[in-house]
Amino acid sequence: QKKKEQLLKRLGQKTFFACEIEEKAARLGKLNMIIHAVNPQNAQWLHQNYLYNEEYGGLKPEIEYEVDFGNGKRKQRIGPDSIDLVLTNPPFGKSVKTKSILLDYQFGHEVKVFKKKGRAPEKRPKNSQDSEVLFIEHYLRVLKPGGKLLIVLPDGILSNATAKPVRDFIREHAIIKAVISLPSETFASTGTSIPTNVVYLQKKRPGDVQGDIFMARADYVGRRANGDPIKENDLPFILQKFREWQAGMLELPEEEES
Repeated sequence: QKKKEQLLKRLGQKTFFACEIEEKAARLGKLNMIIHAVNPQNAQWLHQNYLYNEEYGGLKPEIEYEVDFGNGKRKQRIGPDSIDLVLTNPPFGKSVKTKSILLDYQFGHEVKVFKKKGRAPEKRPKNSQDSEVLFIEHYLRVLKPGGKLLIVLPDGILSNATAKPVRDFIREHAIIKAVISLPSETFASTGTSIPTNVVYLQKKRPGDVQGDIFMARADYVGRRANGDPIKENDLPFILQKFREWQAGMLELPEEEES
């Protein structure tokens, strides 16, 4: 408990930026941060679509801008290579069709090259793109080199053949640290019953090379599909094993001879 209080005290002095499209969730999130000792002057909450925000000039990979934290004395840049840590459960399974958003993302547009001499290539938006794909691209843009991303993603991103370009993008820009498979009932009470994963990435720095990846599967997460609590919860055990793995203390089972 003492370590937790010390951690919350340290975090309360850091700068937080949060964005939520649902107004009620945004209010609850802001209240939760205040309850946990986050200084309100160190936190900026936007009730907006994180992929694009008119008030601050557009949360777009190509644009850097400043966010005023209310006291008029200091501002925080939210743009490429500006964030240390991202914790997120982005919406997935939704189709983004807004052209102004699609044009700002590599996975949202195509480049048309013309044979006619002197005609410049043109960016043309795709008909649509899955929301989770655009969010992955955005997070890896705004993170600093060495910055960390913990994100909930659907199984399809990790396994579908059509998502291979997204996986290639992840490997190009990030080190994969861990993948934790969650049961389908994890988010069932919120209307999502597809299998999901917690993916831990670290944005690459010059010279970074992919190493071993911690992988685990949780069969129970402490709640039933309807949200009722249960005793069974694999997540604390997985966290313990992950910490052992990070410290080089995890004993791996020997491979059986065939």
